[in-house]
Parts: sequence; C-alpha cells; structure tokens
Amino acid sequence: MSDRTWLAFMLAVFTTFAVAIVVFAGMFAYKGELGWLDLVIAAIVSSLVGGTLLYLFTKRFIMKPADYLASGMKRIAHGDFDTTLDVEKGRLIKGVLADFNDMSESLLQVEALHESFVSNVSHEFKTPLAYIQGYATLLQDNDLSPAKRKDYSEHINSATRRLSNMIGNLLEISNLSRPSAELPTAVFSLDEQLRHVMAIFIPQIEGKELEYDVEFDPIDIEGNESLLENVWTNLFSNAVKYTPRGGKIGVTLRRDGGEAVVVVSDTGCGMTANQAAHAFDRFYQGEDSHVSDGSGLGLAIVKTVVKKHGGVVDVESKLGHGSTFTVRLPIEQPAPIG
Repeated sequence: MSDRTWLAFMLAVFTTFAVAIVVFAGMFAYKGELGWLDLVIAAIVSSLVGGTLLYLFTKRFIMKPADYLASGMKRIAHGDFDTTLDVEKGRLIKGVLADFNDMSESLLQVEALHESFVSNVSHEFKTPLAYIQGYATLLQDNDLSPAKRKDYSEHINSATRRLSNMIGNLLEISNLSRPSAELPTAVFSLDEQLRHVMAIFIPQIEGKELEYDVEFDPIDIEGNESLLENVWTNLFSNAVKYTPRGGKIGVTLRRDGGEAVVVVSDTGCGMTANQAAHAFDRFYQGEDSHVSDGSGLGLAIVKTVVKKHGGVVDVESKLGHGSTFTVRLPIEQPAPIG
C-alpha cells in the first residue's frame, strides 16, 4: 500500500472518530447531559458518516482495481495474451497488477513459441513427405531404368529415415520433459564413453583432414549411459559437420568439485549472438533454417538430457571462429525425495 493510500485510509478513520466526537460534544453542550437515546442517535450519525467514507474508500481503492483486474483476467481467459494493465489504476494492488503483466508477457512468449513450434514441425515433416510422394510417383513409370529405380528408392528410404528420426527425437524430448519421467541410472566410465563415441567419428575426421585434440580425466559418473551417449554424438557430429577441411576439434573431460565438465570445441563456421542464444531451441537452425540435412532437434535433445541429469549446457561462439559447448554434469545423482 502506497503512502498516499495509507493517508487516505487514515483520514477516513480519523474523520469517523472526529464526527463521533463532534456529535457527542455538540449534544452534550446543548443538553448538559446525554441519555441512552442520545447515545444511539450519535452512534447512528457517526456510523453513517464513517460507513459512507469507508465505502467510498473501498470502492475507490479496492473494488474498482479488483474489477479492473478481473476484466484483464477475462481477456486472458479468452486467449488475448497481449493484455497489459496500468498499475497506476490500482494503488492497493500495484504488485498484483505488475505480476499480472509479467504473466501476460510470459503467456505471450509461450504462445509465440507454440506457434513457431507448430510451424516448424509442419515444415520439417512436409519436406520428407514431399520427397516420398514425388519419388513414389516417379517409380510408377514402367519405363524407368533399373538404375533410376534404385536411385529413387534410395531417396525414398533416406526421406523415410529422416522422418522416422524426427518423430523418435520428438517423442524422446516429450518423454524426458515430463516431470514424472523416471531416469534409470548406473555408474559407468564417462571417459571411456567419450573415447568410444569419438572413435565413431574418426573416419569423418580423417576424411576432412581435421586436427583433433582430446584430453580425458578418468571419471566414473552416475547417469543414463544411453542418453548421455546421444549427447556426445550430437555435439561431436555438429563439430565435425560445421568445421571446414583442415580445421581443428577439441574434446576435454575434467573434474570440477562434484561435477564432470565436458568441453567440445571447433574452429568451424561459428554462430551469431542471436543464433547462439537460440541454439538449443527445438527446430532452430539459424537464419539459414531448413536448408541443411538436420532437423534442428539435436541440441534440443542435448539440453533436455543434460537438464534431466541435473546439469547445465551452454555455448560460446563467434561467427567465423568456431563454437565451444560446455556440459557440466553432477558426478552423482541426488537421491530421490521420499
């Protein structure tokens, strides 16, 4: 409650008592003494005056702002998330109105993300479906050569795999995002897992003549081995994919207190500040969205898995100078509550 509101309230209370005193004093001065009927009349007069003042105060500072807030809530309930309220119209509930505006802004952002997500899903699914439909139509030509038929079939298989992978990734993110989703864990060697995943990419690294530098501290970690392998696969894949021939990739694992820290760096194309800020958003592929073979789900899965393990992941990048992803994971998972 602001100082001016307190002043108005105290003035109403003071006026009520003042009226009562004046009425009592006037009647006493006029009659010299007061009987029970005089006391009743004085009480009624002072109550009417005080009640009127309190009613006006309540209507001005409580009822009117409450109605104003209710009207805003109705607009939100009908889907108008672009609703903001003037906090100056509710002196007693300024904080509530400010919280309402924060809620409205958050809902508007969620709605925008939802619309963007639906749009991106539609676009990403539409592309492989168009490939499948187009090449399936071409296969109906009886005059196709065996080579052409095989080529078209491979395109259909490729589009089908991409569509299947996107659906699988979406289901995985959805399942992991549920608060009630259980995460089976076991203790395993994180450095050995990183070596195993790194070995998978050696042919691609050598094919692009990339220099690579690895340094792994021996660390046993408690976590979901399969999901964490997916994290390193996505990070290594991006590093190799976006680093030009002759570039360099670095992977390190070190212990920092109770955390295992994995750093994956490259000297690739890098990202703008805006791209880096949205790198972990689902389906986000930067200003050149939808032009690559990816679906924009890899880093979203990385963030979801790392968060599910109680860890954090961030990225530092500069356009034309490469990117550095840092994953911090607790070595031991906290015991479940209850």
